[in-house]
Amino acid sequence: MLVFLSYNPALNGQVAGRWRVILRGGIPATILGELWLAVDGATVSGTVDLAGVTSGPRPLTGRAFDDDRVEWLVTGSRFRRFTGRLDQDSLVGEAFVDGGERRQWVAERLADSVEFYASLPRFTQRQVLVFYGVGDSIQRLPGAWLRAASERGHTNESVIDRYRVMAHASGLTALSREDLGEAAVIRAMGLRDREAMVAAHRTVLATIRRRLVSDSARKRFDFLFRPTGEWHVDIHDVALHAARQQIPGIEWASAEPALAVAGRLPRAERRPADEVTALELYRLFVLSRAEPEHYSAVTDPMQYGAPASFRAVQALLVGYESAVHWYEAVMRFLVTEPWLRDSGVRSLADIVQSAWPDHDVPVPDVRAHLFGYAEGAPVAGVFSEVLDRLIVVENPSAARWLARHGQAGLRQVVQEVGPPAPGTSVVDLGTFRYEISSIGQESARARGGFLEARDVVLIDPSTMPLFAIGTVLHEWHHIVHGHLRTHPDGSGLSLGANGTVLTVTEPDLYLAEGLAEYEADRILRKLAVKFPLIAFGEAEKLAEMAAARPLDPHIQGYLMIAALADAVPEPAELRRLVMRRDTDAFQVILDSSVAVWFPSHGAARDLSVGPRRRPVLIPEVTFTVDDGQPFVEETRYLIPPDSPSGVLEVAP
Repeated sequence: MLVFLSYNPALNGQVAGRWRVILRGGIPATILGELWLAVDGATVSGTVDLAGVTSGPRPLTGRAFDDDRVEWLVTGSRFRRFTGRLDQDSLVGEAFVDGGERRQWVAERLADSVEFYASLPRFTQRQVLVFYGVGDSIQRLPGAWLRAASERGHTNESVIDRYRVMAHASGLTALSREDLGEAAVIRAMGLRDREAMVAAHRTVLATIRRRLVSDSARKRFDFLFRPTGEWHVDIHDVALHAARQQIPGIEWASAEPALAVAGRLPRAERRPADEVTALELYRLFVLSRAEPEHYSAVTDPMQYGAPASFRAVQALLVGYESAVHWYEAVMRFLVTEPWLRDSGVRSLADIVQSAWPDHDVPVPDVRAHLFGYAEGAPVAGVFSEVLDRLIVVENPSAARWLARHGQAGLRQVVQEVGPPAPGTSVVDLGTFRYEISSIGQESARARGGFLEARDVVLIDPSTMPLFAIGTVLHEWHHIVHGHLRTHPDGSGLSLGANGTVLTVTEPDLYLAEGLAEYEADRILRKLAVKFPLIAFGEAEKLAEMAAARPLDPHIQGYLMIAALADAVPEPAELRRLVMRRDTDAFQVILDSSVAVWFPSHGAARDLSVGPRRRPVLIPEVTFTVDDGQPFVEETRYLIPPDSPSGVLEVAP
């Protein structure tokens, strides 16, 4: 029972606020808590959360007195009554527990900016099943679709023919079939036929500069591409310029003695020495970031065998470090700055948005990633869209933590939730055999991650910037597709009937890559009218695949989608058809809207293209978060798990 006496108005500001509470004595010996107090006249209200006792905030009501004392009762806790007094900047007092126990307590004021939870934030990550398309353990392509593509002229030869046309329009020499392969990749890096490649890029960049509409845009352009009056068209130009700030007069040849000592200088190359040296230095730069110990083993002989040349190597590698940051700034400029004359002056981002009139298409971050060769990868930031289906917020502390750190912060924590105990790699549940994994493991396994928080296009900075436009377009469309697949009505995710299992069905790789190639190609064909060089990079990439890797999903998928576009010429309708059935290529051509275009399905021989990956099971995990790290409390396998219809067991 509370005794109501007069109160001291000065207590209002001194008592109100947030407090960190420590209770001592008894079992356990110490209890931490969080106290929120509000004072209105003589009335005290608020909440108290005691770790391991209240399992969340409990309401309190009480009174303030004129002798600096406070007293309150707590609802729903065995710590029912608190008495205390103000002692300078602290509150001290006594807590009365059911059964007659008493404990001493002290509270220190907490600023709102201080992160503290009496009860650790607790989340549950639902069980996730990942299926790689549908069908049996061998992936097949519909023979009727392949035959229709060939009959309509969508062939590897047609891709190579178009590449030759684009090379001529760009003022470049087309590589022969025999040279397509590694030569195409090296040329995309600006390290084959460099003189012609650089000249072509300078011409196009000069045209882009003339199209910029403001003085500020031209100043940014000059800062990036002509900072000293000389052109910087790629990272090799930038790296050499940066190295000359350390060692005036340095040339690529300055690094050759050190590279030769380490056995890193090929002897039988027919290309100019500078191209060969720059390529080896870039590979060495990638090695320094990816495998520091291996890098040290390679460079140690250089220090003693050719010390002066080794200093040149070091300066050029530092130059590449600077060039990576330059590259990211350049790609942001080319993507977001208006320089395209298409119904006015528009940016590449505007062009992409216009290709998706029914959807919002945010600009992804374009980030340099050292693959070691001209390559890109998409990271679809779909975590926010699946959060409510994937994560259960188990207590008020978790809700507060999520409000403070956001979805990206939670995604970082989930990344660290490890798999079950070592040795548990495969489990049989119901009809299916699953590979056991975690979200973090799946994220690390795939170049584009898994259920990530942010949209990012990863691209190797050795890709010449104008060629990288095609790469960005391709990966950007993957990202858009990824978002559409995770919508509640999309084909990629479903929550089981009991709401406890999230099923992720990855798209058929040939459909996904083919659609992204086709979407990017539609835009590149428009750009090629004025800037054929920009489309040349993707054209040479596809030609290399057509000549050397005809079953690669990019080229084979592109030919399939191009054939489908003959039946469905409207881009939006084509996208809807493919994405509605993007887990199964056979279902696409069986759709009533296009079935007539792919007759005699049974008579055409289907093409086996390799095994599918075994389905993955990510078990349900309940975890708390402390100092940004997850601590798993319980791991559960839900039996039998939900699975998409049409999926058969994948043999071990």
